[in-house]
Amino acid sequence: MRRLVLIVVLGLSLAAIVGTGVMARSYSPLSVKASKASPGGELVVTIKLKSVKGVKAAPPTGSATVHFASGDVSAALTRKGKSLEARAKVRVSASEAPGEVAIDVTLLYNGVPFALTTTGVVLSADDDDDDGGGDGGGHDRDRGH
Repeated sequence: MRRLVLIVVLGLSLAAIVGTGVMARSYSPLSVKASKASPGGELVVTIKLKSVKGVKAAPPTGSATVHFASGDVSAALTRKGKSLEARAKVRVSASEAPGEVAIDVTLLYNGVPFALTTTGVVLSADDDDDDGGGDGGGHDRDRGH
């Protein structure tokens, strides 16, 4: 009988330790990614909202600021229909230098302010494997606070 009680107590202890580790993961209802774009094209910044059961999501409002080598460019986030996704299209100047660009996104979601960051890529002018915008790759990072 004592062995059975000991096994049950140890089993519950182990379950409690493992359970708290799983529950301790941070959860962000938002993710952000950016596309690749050629000079003269559009860099698309996409925000995706994850639905939370029992919580009605209000449409997000905010903007994306792309830090190009030639200067910062901002664009407002727009939501398409009733989806849980918002996009900002930022025009890349024809003379923009190729390389990775930092992107800061600030938005208000269900009354809570979020600051998210990601990176996009400006392709070289002779890179023709991209159509100048769209969802062609990009980097994905979740960072909310």
